[in-house]
Amino acid sequence: MIPKRNIVFIGLILGLTAVLAGSRSAAAQSLVQDSTSSSAGLGQSAPPPPRRYALVTLLISPSQASLKPGGTLELAANGLGTDNQNHTVTTKITWTSSAPSVATVSSTGVVTAIAPGTAVITGRRGIQSSSTITVDSQEPPGVPVPATLFSMTTHSRMDWPTVTTSAIRLWGTNTYWGDMNPAAGVYDFTTFDKWLSTAQANGADMIYTFGEIPNWASSSPSLVCGNANVPLGSCAPPDDLNSDGTGTNKHWKDFVTAVVTHANGQIKYWEIWNEPTVPGYWQGNNSQMLRMAQDAYAIIKSIQPSALVTTPTPSTGINGVANWMGPYLALGGGQYADIMTFHGYSWKNTPGLWPVPEDIVPLVENLKAVLVAYGQDTKPLWCTEGSWGDTSGNGFTDPDLRAAFVARHYLLQASEGVLRYYWFAWDNQVDGLWDYTTGTINDSGTAYQEVENWIVGATPSGQCTAVGTLWTCSYARSGGFQAQAMWDTSQSCSNGSCTTLSIPVGSQYVSYLDLGGQSHTIKNGSVPVGAKPIFMQNQ
Repeated sequence: MIPKRNIVFIGLILGLTAVLAGSRSAAAQSLVQDSTSSSAGLGQSAPPPPRRYALVTLLISPSQASLKPGGTLELAANGLGTDNQNHTVTTKITWTSSAPSVATVSSTGVVTAIAPGTAVITGRRGIQSSSTITVDSQEPPGVPVPATLFSMTTHSRMDWPTVTTSAIRLWGTNTYWGDMNPAAGVYDFTTFDKWLSTAQANGADMIYTFGEIPNWASSSPSLVCGNANVPLGSCAPPDDLNSDGTGTNKHWKDFVTAVVTHANGQIKYWEIWNEPTVPGYWQGNNSQMLRMAQDAYAIIKSIQPSALVTTPTPSTGINGVANWMGPYLALGGGQYADIMTFHGYSWKNTPGLWPVPEDIVPLVENLKAVLVAYGQDTKPLWCTEGSWGDTSGNGFTDPDLRAAFVARHYLLQASEGVLRYYWFAWDNQVDGLWDYTTGTINDSGTAYQEVENWIVGATPSGQCTAVGTLWTCSYARSGGFQAQAMWDTSQSCSNGSCTTLSIPVGSQYVSYLDLGGQSHTIKNGSVPVGAKPIFMQNQ
């Protein structure tokens, strides 16, 4: 038996323990409440876990749309989930285009129109939905590609081009200033006259290019003119033209007067100087070149008012052309030219570093920016010389790749608004369009003719565009004709074999032409695209 006092003591202990336990529980509850209240006050309560759902329906909007080449459209994707909630899933589905050459689509549903045609844009996430995009031609319509785009230099009258060409440039034809003016007051136009007769017989107009000062008139007769393999002193200014552009400049004025008078209207175009950017052809300065242009322009217009005169024609690559033209125009050179000219070369001498035809685009764009800056952008733009350039150092010799270069270079110059491109040259012994040993056209010459057949008279639907390595150029003719040239710069050729990729194309195209002139039916909505352009047609 427990004594009464002990029972009382035990009761007191148990009561105190209960009180302490209750106090701790209340304190803990108070701490949780305070913490929750404090967190809520700071906006830091945890979000509810995301709901998981599958799509029951999917709608792409708009379901159809029309764009112009270069235009963009943001599609929206919405659907009902298995959670019975509506969801915006534009950035949570997979987007694809049935015809990337017509319109592309980004991972966020932004459509970019490339070229005329129809493309179905599809969004997928378990189920799928689509939008039909129609790309129309640019408005207003462009200018048809002129036949004169396909112009030529040939070195021998006996090697007249067998491809279609409507214009010939006299350079490398034994008609230099030094050839026709061997002494002061003495002129020999024998070869010049033969060229005029041959051009007339072939229905071709001509541009005469001034260059190579005769030794007797040179200010530095023993000067070695770079590595251009030209006569000593022929790159130096005349000896009666001072470095600041002053002086009588009589040698030059006499020759210009003599040759323009002798031509008697048979030369429509006069090119003031060949490549003042190259030491082999000019080692004077811009003030002297400006004076020569000023004097020549006045003389030519006084004798033949209908004649057109070009700028001196710079070369040396993507930046060199614009870098020379800017300072020359800053001196006022634009007022002595009716036509803006350049040379379309951009090659390297490094083995294996082959010329890139697409380099012509930044070259011309850089030049255009300069022309705009000096108010000369409304005048015709001509490329009076160009090709893949000197291949002796880089080894660019593959016949298929050369054919691809010719085609792409002409397509892109047409796209850039160049009205004439004089290929240099038809009969170059190693790298012409004509086989020097057999006397027959080669693959590059065939490509030249095929591209001419493709686009002369056709109207470009905007400029050529590139999506990654895939290039497209679109054209239209009367009667609803639509066509598109296409190539892929990631592909190549070697030893007679060319790689290609299968590319989906617009459903309107039914056949395509290759650079050999062969026609192929388009099957399963795709075409093989490689380094050599093909030309798809809707009829």
